[in-house]
Amino acid sequence: MENIEKFNKLTAQILTTLYEDFPVKVDITPEEFIKDETRKDRRFFINTVMWLAENGYISYGFLDDYGNFFDTVLTEKGLIVLNSTIHVDTFSEAISMIPKIIFGGLNK
Repeated sequence: MENIEKFNKLTAQILTTLYEDFPVKVDITPEEFIKDETRKDRRFFINTVMWLAENGYISYGFLDDYGNFFDTVLTEKGLIVLNSTIHVDTFSEAISMIPKIIFGGLNK
């Protein structure tokens, strides 16, 4: 369960960053999202961003050897999903919404 919680938190942070800068493409790096980063944390970050891209929520131009993603932006699908969510008051509420948003919408 620890990985799922870590994924939800990281996903919320990434999507929030991209939503706030939309439609401007931004570079995102592991250092922005992970304190006291380890090789395992960097790999987790890379795989999370790649999962979001492979499933159509974000897109990016390219990934360098250090885990930095360049020209990253929400896709139409990502924007629609985020715009359809219930407004939340705290970051922890946003994190708790991630599974509902990504894995089946708010109606389930």
